[in-house]
Amino acid sequence: MTPVERFHLGPPDRDRGVAPLLDADGSTVGLVDGGVLDAQFAVADGYLVITEDEDPWENSLYLSLFSRGLERIDRVRLGIPYNGGTLRLRRVGPAEDLEFSFYGEEVWHVTVCPRPRLVLGGLFGPIRYLSGLRHRLIVSRFDAAEGRSRR
Repeated sequence: MTPVERFHLGPPDRDRGVAPLLDADGSTVGLVDGGVLDAQFAVADGYLVITEDEDPWENSLYLSLFSRGLERIDRVRLGIPYNGGTLRLRRVGPAEDLEFSFYGEEVWHVTVCPRPRLVLGGLFGPIRYLSGLRHRLIVSRFDAAEGRSRR
C-alpha cells in the first residue's frame, strides 16, 4: 500500500451524501460517499480512497476500494451517531494494510484482501459493510490489551 495523490473530489451532492471522484484531468471516475477526501493509496490491483462527511460534529469515515479500471468494488463505513472524528494515520503497510484512528484514540485496522472474503456481522456497531456479504476490505478494531485486531 502506497500513498498517492491521483484523485480529488468534485462538488458534493449534499442531499445524497456523495461526491464525484475526479482524476488528474478532472474527469469523473466514480462516486464516493462523503464530501471530504482524507487519504488515497495505490494497492496491488487498484486504489483505496478514504473520505468522510463534511459535518465535523457528526461524521462517518468511508473506505472505498476501486479496481485499476476504476470500478468501485467494495465500500465500508465507520460511524458512531452524534460523534465527530478526525482521521489520523498510524501505520501504512508494509503489506496491504493500514492502521488509523478516527474517534479518539481507538485504533482501527484495515486489510485489502486479494480475493473477496465472507464477512458476517457488521449489523450492530460502528462498522457497516455497504456492498453485500463478500468483501475485500476487512476492518477491525485493534485491541491493545490483547495485541491483536478483533471484529
